[in-house]
Amino acid sequence: MIKDFSLSINEPMITGIWGRNGTGKTILMKLLAGHFQPQKGSINIMGLEPYNHSGIKQYLCYMQEEHPFSIIWKVEDVLRYGQYYNPNWDMEYAKIYIKF
Repeated sequence: MIKDFSLSINEPMITGIWGRNGTGKTILMKLLAGHFQPQKGSINIMGLEPYNHSGIKQYLCYMQEEHPFSIIWKVEDVLRYGQYYNPNWDMEYAKIYIKF
């Protein structure tokens, strides 16, 4: 359960979340991705409430640890796959941050 949490990001950026097991990182990501509906409070991404809203995926990417892909996948495989589902994908921009 997540309590007393607030996050505001006003510029486009890649954001990482880390912490100890059980602190709510996965729950937060599932809330942001719209997989869960918040029990209290609200979530707003680009003016949209993410719960059950398929349009939200154009603004964020969330891949669970238990993803259905092969364990042999590498970061470059995920990036290549990401471009198929994100109309604003910029592979050249992604390559700036990844050394192939």
